Amino acid sequence: MQYNRIAPVFSFEKKTLSPHIEGMKQGQYIILIIDDDEADRALFKNFLRRVNTDIPYVFHEASTGREGLAMYRELRPDCVLLDYRLPDTNGLDLLEDFAAITPILPVVMLTGQGSESIAADTIKHGAQDYLAKSIVTGEALQRAIVNTIDRARLLEKVESQHRELQKAKEKAEQKEKEAIRADRAKSEFLATMSHEIRTPMNGIIGMADLLSYTGLSEKQEKYVSSIRSSGEWLLTIINDILDFSKIEAQELELECRPLEVDQLLTEIIHLLGGRAAENRVELILRWPHDDILPVINADPGRLRQILLNIIGNAIKFTKDGHVLISVSRQGMEGNNIRLRFEVQDTGIGIPHDKLDKIFGKFTQVDSSTTRQYGGTGLGLAISKSLVEMMGGTIEVDSTLGKGATFRFEAAFPVLDNQIGLKPDYRDCLEGKKILIVDDYTLNLDLFSEYLAMSGIETTRASSGAEALEILRRTHKKGESCDAMIIDYVMPHMDGEMLSRRIMENPREFGNPRRILVTALGKRKNLESLGQAGFCAHLLKPVYPDALIGCVVAALKGSPAENLPEPAPENFPQVLPDFAARVLVVEDDRVSQRMAKSALSELGCTVDVAGNGREALALLEEKSEIYDIVFMDWQMPVMDGHEAIEKIRRSEWGRHMKIVALTANAIQGDREKCLRVGADDYMSKPVRLPEMIRILQKHLSGAPAKAA
Repeated sequence: MQYNRIAPVFSFEKKTLSPHIEGMKQGQYIILIIDDDEADRALFKNFLRRVNTDIPYVFHEASTGREGLAMYRELRPDCVLLDYRLPDTNGLDLLEDFAAITPILPVVMLTGQGSESIAADTIKHGAQDYLAKSIVTGEALQRAIVNTIDRARLLEKVESQHRELQKAKEKAEQKEKEAIRADRAKSEFLATMSHEIRTPMNGIIGMADLLSYTGLSEKQEKYVSSIRSSGEWLLTIINDILDFSKIEAQELELECRPLEVDQLLTEIIHLLGGRAAENRVELILRWPHDDILPVINADPGRLRQILLNIIGNAIKFTKDGHVLISVSRQGMEGNNIRLRFEVQDTGIGIPHDKLDKIFGKFTQVDSSTTRQYGGTGLGLAISKSLVEMMGGTIEVDSTLGKGATFRFEAAFPVLDNQIGLKPDYRDCLEGKKILIVDDYTLNLDLFSEYLAMSGIETTRASSGAEALEILRRTHKKGESCDAMIIDYVMPHMDGEMLSRRIMENPREFGNPRRILVTALGKRKNLESLGQAGFCAHLLKPVYPDALIGCVVAALKGSPAENLPEPAPENFPQVLPDFAARVLVVEDDRVSQRMAKSALSELGCTVDVAGNGREALALLEEKSEIYDIVFMDWQMPVMDGHEAIEKIRRSEWGRHMKIVALTANAIQGDREKCLRVGADDYMSKPVRLPEMIRILQKHLSGAPAKAA
């Protein structure tokens, strides 16, 4: 079958050039004709000259495949007119030889007889076009050349772009590999730096803890307290930097555990109470008095971190004022409750032009070298990231010189759809008269608001003297109040002094039931309450239900139920005695001494090994004598990971109690320790209360005695 690409035209009339061909005049085109028939070569040149003499073709000729290949390699022509059959080769083989020189072949294959199979093979081997000699015309030949040159150049451009894209892809892959290596190196650096910093911090804070139990004078206790608080502050900075790095590397994950918001807020406010007292700041909690918030599922540690950052900042930038913490329900979204937390202070405020930068990394309102307030500038950036990880939002409003208000919202799953029911005390409280005594107006407002919900009539006094005057006047009229709520810390006359004055003069002031409100949660500060005439006490922050319940109990003359206990102190007054045999595996000398001293104070007999290999040797010889092993994770010779694995593989080590110690504090450390076989995990610096908790948890019996 004859291959007819185009209809035959034998006219030699000069044609008008298309704009496309017209553009070719600007350059010179090298045409290589490879054909063993000299007459055909001459015919092709004549065709092209007759069709258009203006096109600057430069012709080169070859009569064999070998000659044509050499000329192709040297000339790199714009177009090749290639005969299909040559004396020393065929066109298809020659196309393969051309392809070894250039990937794009600007070739028009010419053959004596048209054949669809030959045409298909020609195109398959890389030629751009195919013409049968028997039907070729000048116009068809020129069109084929022009199209071949254009197509070849377009393909070269595409090929060039493909090569560039390939290079870019390889470069991107290389950068990705470098980024992965950099992230891995950063993680390793963070782990190493965390270990190197936390290890000496373990000695500083641990030894300060132990020193506080050695019968110090008041001045020495202040020095030890300063060492401890400075160590805790440095640890906070380290934690901020580590958290920031984990967030940047997307290595931080949130937990989901049951959480009671009121307990969390109580813990936070008690933790920050000392700092607030130093700045003479009143910490006030506005609790939703007409609502009971259910138990939620959340990450307690991270929610606590957000609130500590925001409330801690509010205290830091406030002097002689208050910080008001509010929590409220913003509605339900299915089984999720949307909560809003708001922290309002009366501090220095934030300039308007700084508000949009306040959540930036390493950003502070005052960034000068002489700035008054310290900090890394990471706390709010971390808080914003954590809130957003919880699916929430955070914002700030402020007026310079008048304070700032930070608020954030997030939705949390409700645990088992539980809904709390408030007890109704209206029947027993309706018409009762309560005198509230507090020098801080906001506390007076809140307590009055809480009590009014139960039908109580409230009277307010802002000082002890004013309270005595109200009592004197109302008692004289026979309208004495039923109970009093008295703040402990007030100027001129504190709560205890006021109560004693009332107790000493019942004929003048009456004898109302008295409830003390105090932020001083240590038991030793509450021992003299009964002697001062108080029947009950409440610890700040005061919750509505606790306040009303306490008033009900006081009026009934019965012990108040479910009142908040004094906040547990960080450090027990008396150390327990465990009488246990302990092996400490630790390479750092200071950490060895600290662990040995702490455990000895707790009645333990302690042996020390400097690395995993030494520990294995000791345990293989006398594993039965040890009740528990504290195993450092990062050590020379043999680390904790390998040592625990070897212990667990031995017959004697399968049931041994092992607690892993790590100074890395990187995401996944706890899981890694437990996965390899540790029974528990402690992060350095190890605190004495935490060590006591671990011993109580894992030793079979309770401590034998109190030291």
